[in-house]
This record gives sequence, C-alpha cells and structure tokens, in this order.
Amino acid sequence: MAYLVWTIIGVFVAVLLGAVLPHRSMSGSVVVLPLVGVFGALLGGIIGSGIVHADHAVTLPGALGAILGTVIFVLLSQTQPDAGNRRIGRGNPGADDF
Repeated sequence: MAYLVWTIIGVFVAVLLGAVLPHRSMSGSVVVLPLVGVFGALLGGIIGSGIVHADHAVTLPGALGAILGTVIFVLLSQTQPDAGNRRIGRGNPGADDF
C-alpha cells in the first residue's frame, strides 16, 4: 500500500512542479517528468520510512521522504535554458558551433 501512495505522491508533485516551473526546459519528452517523480518518490519513501519497511504502512517520514525525493529528482532532471551553447574546459568561451 505504501508503494502505491508514494507513486501517487510522486506523480502529483512532479506534475505540480512542472506547472509551477514552466520556464525551465525539460530534457526529453513530457512523459519523463512523472516518471522521474515516481522514481524519486519511491526512493525517498523507502529512505524516509527506514530500512525495515516490511509492514507496508504509510508513515509520515515515508510520505515526507517521497515528497522530498520527488522535488530533488525533478529539479535535477531540468536543464538550464542555454546549456546547449556552453563548452566545458579551460578557457573555452561559450560559442555556437557551425
């Protein structure tokens, strides 16, 4: 039961964050955002409820962990607007490739 609740929390928070932060571009398609949210919620819920969560009961630390995990994974999956024009290295100025 807890896994189902964490999955619902992940989808809901990811879609809510997608609506609040529309100015950031997403790497990939629109379907990626809820999937990232579910993954973050499951990881955060498992970590938040503790190592032994065999009773499958929804607890407050597990729900808070699911929310925090979703927020972290969704924000990390977002790209910066001009990330494609940046170069990595010493002294290389950002320029368009021709």
